[in-house]
Amino acid sequence: MTDTWTWATVTQASPLRIKVDGDTSALDATTDDLVGSLAVDDRVRVHLHADGIIVTGIQGGAGDGQLPGRLQSTAQNISGLNLNDYGESGWYRGDNVINAPTVDWYYFQATMHGNLFIVQFATRLYADRTFSRRKQSGVWQPWVEIAAYESGGQLKAADGVADDDVATVGQLYVAVTPTQQVFTSSGTWSKPTGLRAVRVRVIGGGGGGSGSSTNNAGGAGGGGGGYAESLVVASSLSSTVTVTVGPGGTGNIGSGSDGGTSVFSSHATATGGEGGSDVGYGGDGGGGTAGNILASGNAGQSTGDTSVYSTAGIFPGGVGGGSVLGGGGRGTPARAANVDGTPGGANTGGGGGGGFRRNSNVSGGNGGSGVVIVENIF
Repeated sequence: MTDTWTWATVTQASPLRIKVDGDTSALDATTDDLVGSLAVDDRVRVHLHADGIIVTGIQGGAGDGQLPGRLQSTAQNISGLNLNDYGESGWYRGDNVINAPTVDWYYFQATMHGNLFIVQFATRLYADRTFSRRKQSGVWQPWVEIAAYESGGQLKAADGVADDDVATVGQLYVAVTPTQQVFTSSGTWSKPTGLRAVRVRVIGGGGGGSGSSTNNAGGAGGGGGGYAESLVVASSLSSTVTVTVGPGGTGNIGSGSDGGTSVFSSHATATGGEGGSDVGYGGDGGGGTAGNILASGNAGQSTGDTSVYSTAGIFPGGVGGGSVLGGGGRGTPARAANVDGTPGGANTGGGGGGGFRRNSNVSGGNGGSGVVIVENIF
């Protein structure tokens, strides 16, 4: 029997017989359940489907004005029937309903735009779980669970998802605290289930400070690592991303080496700071080269900067340049001793400080390693 809605006329009240518009004779069907009474010549709205015939409303005659079951104060019972046949706007209830989300007792709500476009909600009687599905262009889509509640009424994630993790269901998102991964060394980031976007921050390694091979002279500070930040939607990310954390530059008796570049795919890149020069110039700061927000690290302090003179003609070691996280190694004061430069802070991208030679060779401080911070947004 074709699934359709139509009108019919009551030809006999007991036992009930109705004749569908367009048919030449009344249908020979046994009534399972009848709420109220019908009279001969009543016009009734009927639903014809594979499981039988349902009389849903009356127009004219003895039952004039009676609402169909799906719109009455008590939801229409469709236990054991096929939910696909109940798309007209209204309220339904039933146990073991075919095409329900699971085999259980449910309350259903349907909203019909037309026979090709319908939205249904299903809430379990005892479990406080709600599902939704839609009929789109005549095709029913799968059920998705849109909410679940604990016994105390606390909204929680859907089945199969940790309550403190992401809960994305269709287009409804349950608010959760973003998670953060801090890479202090190179590695691999894996895309978590339900991710909407990531906020990525990368800092390059700090430059190494220079030392000195000249009596009563200090070396120069290395430059701070650059900074880059990006907000990247999940669809632009592959399932895994190689993360590179730039190492800090090495402090030397001569010029310090440059810090390494930190990278998160093509979305965020920051270069390392320049090493302090063996002729006394502080290293330039690194820069952001790819990302939404880009910033440069501070330059290292040069040898002989008058702001740190302590004795005329004696040049202390310069301060390492800081990144956006700071971390530059402190300068080395002129004193009656040989002192190597102070390293930049680990995973800050700070430049190494310059060393101070009283009468034997000293090295500058190593630059601080960079860092990559990935904030997962659900």
